[in-house]
Amino acid sequence: MTLGYIVLSGIMSLKWSLLFKMTGSLFIGIGDHIFNNVVATNLLHLVADGTADRLQIIRILVT
Repeated sequence: MTLGYIVLSGIMSLKWSLLFKMTGSLFIGIGDHIFNNVVATNLLHLVADGTADRLQIIRILVT
């Protein structure tokens, strides 16, 4: 899981930096971050019986 979060943070930082370079505004990246948090971590959150949510990283990368 640790390696997955390291890869996830790298991919997301590249995505947000490209959004900034393409638009010249931080608000697009902020909007994408809010959308990602709402959809991937709140609306699609799954609760497993006593185990970690192993598919959360995949859901974050997809959105």
